[in-house]
Amino acid sequence: TIPTGGRAKAEKAARQKLEAIAVQRLDDIHPQLLVTTGDAAERVISIQSGLGCDLIVMGTHGRRGVAHLLLGSVASQVVRGAACPVLTVR
Repeated sequence: TIPTGGRAKAEKAARQKLEAIAVQRLDDIHPQLLVTTGDAAERVISIQSGLGCDLIVMGTHGRRGVAHLLLGSVASQVVRGAACPVLTVR
């Protein structure tokens, strides 16, 4: 578990990295960046509901077999739980 002060630092660092990537690669698009902590699938589904998103696009590692069974898949959980379509990109 990350202490509260550590969590805030981690979120700030993540936001700065995302902003740098967005400026560098998405110059014609103005994304809304959101950084949060917690269970990834639960947070994505919760935020999707709150924002009323029409589509979720997310990357996946493409694990199969035993690795998928043991590690699970955030993308799989989001696909099953989201109220909108989910596009997964390997």
